[in-house]
Amino acid sequence: QAVDSPPTEDAAMQFREGFMHAPPSGSRTRVSHLAMNGRLMVLADSATFGSLTIWDVGKWVMMQAIQVALNEGQSVATTSASVACLAFDGQHIAVGTHQGEARTYKQPSENTDFVIMLAPLLVDREQPVTQLKLSGGLLCAYSSSKQTFVTWRLEDGKLQHAWTADKVAGSRPLVHAVMVENLVASVHMNLGSGEGPSVQLLDVLTGEGGRVPDNGTLDKEGDALCLSFDGNLICVGFSGGAVVGFEVDSGYTMWKAYHKGAVGCVAVVPGETQDQQRVVTGGADRRVNLWSVKGELLVTHELGGQITSLQSRHPRVLACGTHRGFVEVLLMPAPSGAPPVSPPPAKLTQPERLAVQYEQYFQDHEGEARRVTEAP
Repeated sequence: QAVDSPPTEDAAMQFREGFMHAPPSGSRTRVSHLAMNGRLMVLADSATFGSLTIWDVGKWVMMQAIQVALNEGQSVATTSASVACLAFDGQHIAVGTHQGEARTYKQPSENTDFVIMLAPLLVDREQPVTQLKLSGGLLCAYSSSKQTFVTWRLEDGKLQHAWTADKVAGSRPLVHAVMVENLVASVHMNLGSGEGPSVQLLDVLTGEGGRVPDNGTLDKEGDALCLSFDGNLICVGFSGGAVVGFEVDSGYTMWKAYHKGAVGCVAVVPGETQDQQRVVTGGADRRVNLWSVKGELLVTHELGGQITSLQSRHPRVLACGTHRGFVEVLLMPAPSGAPPVSPPPAKLTQPERLAVQYEQYFQDHEGEARRVTEAP
C-alpha cells in the first residue's frame, strides 16, 4: 500500500487498515520465498527444479517466469537447482540454491524481462547457500562449510574478496545476516544449545571488523531469532524476550530491554536524521514495542496474534504480520514533536518466568513451519 502523504493523527499507535489480495495462481508448488522492491515482487517455489515468478503488485499480474536451473542458451534443464534463499534490489535478482550455487538475473531496462546476468557462481560444494545479499553493486554469499563470506562485483562477476568468520564465530554456524553497502552484520550461534551468540560486523571490501563486544551478557537470553542493521544500529531479538541494541558509531554502546515473550522480528524505523530513528519489535506476547535508539520504551501495543514479521519504511507507518495470517498496518507517533504517552509505559525487565514462545517457527531455507516443541 502506497503512502502518499505522512499521517497527521496524534495517536501513539493505532490500527489503520488491514488488506489482503487473492494469492497468485498458476504456481504448481508452494511459495517458499518472497522479495519485493517498488511495484515488483519476486516469488520462488520449493520445487527441485526451482522457478521464480515476477509480479507487478499494482496490477496484480504475473510479468515473467524463470526456471532457475536453466543456464544461458539452454531450453531444458540438465541439473537441479532448488531455491534456498532469495535477494532482490529492484534491478537484480540473486538466488542461492541447495546445490551450493548463486544464480543472478538483471533487468536491462524498465519494463523489460529479467535475463541471466552471470554464469552460476560456486559458493559451497557441501552445503546449501542460505545467506545471500545484494548491496552497493556487490553480491555477498556465505559458505557454511568454510565459514566464509564471499563477495563478487555485480557488473562483471569478478571475485572481490573472501573473508573467513571462524576466528570470531568459532564452530557456531551463521543464523542471521544483514548487509548495508559493504558492511555485513551477522549472528552466529548453535541454536538450542544454551550457548550465547557471536555478533559480528564485517567490511566485505577491506576485511576490517570483528566480534561486537557484549561482555557475556547474551549468554542466557536464549536463541537469536532476528536481526536488524541500518549501517549504524545493530538490533537482535531473542527467544528469552530480550532485545539488544549496539550503536556502532559510538563504539558499540549497548542497551538491553525485554518483551514478555520471544522476540521474532525487529526493524529500525527510518528518520530524517539519525537522532529521529527508532526501533520496533514484535513478539510472541502479541505486542509491538517502539523503542528509542537508546533502548527506552516509547509505546507498546497489543495485536490479536503473535507478531511474526514487521516492515517499516516510513517514520510513521508500520506493517505487521501475525501468526493468524493477518496483516495489520499501524500508525506510530511522530519521531519528534509528538506528545509523550500518558501514562508513560513501565520499563520492562527480564521476566522471572519463561517468556511466552511462538506456536511455531518458520525456516525459510527449508520452506516449512515447525511446531514450537522442536528447537527453532
